[in-house]
Amino acid sequence: MDWTSIILSACELLLTGLAGWIVTVVTKWINDKLDEKKSKKYVEEAFGIVTACVKATYQTYVEAIKGTELWTKEAQETALHMALESAKAQLNENVTEYISENFGSLDGYLIGLIEAVLYDLKN
Repeated sequence: MDWTSIILSACELLLTGLAGWIVTVVTKWINDKLDEKKSKKYVEEAFGIVTACVKATYQTYVEAIKGTELWTKEAQETALHMALESAKAQLNENVTEYISENFGSLDGYLIGLIEAVLYDLKN
């Protein structure tokens, strides 16, 4: 056995151990974030509110103009803004704080959720 083989074997062993440790740490972090009942409750509450707001915006705004010349990019942005503001108004302070602390931007999280709900409703 030459030195190159020995070094490569040692590196493989080290990388395998490091990869196992990283997977363990990431798994624990994800479980800590999502497995708590409170966390799940907050995420589910946000999802329910966003779903209701998207449906209400569709019913009261989008349905009337979709398929006409009024359904423009600006109208789509208005609909998104309406759903976003409605959802933010309905979220309680605990949910808002949880999302901001764990997912970064409240608006960014809610917009992503709105887009996901829209996708689900369309398909």
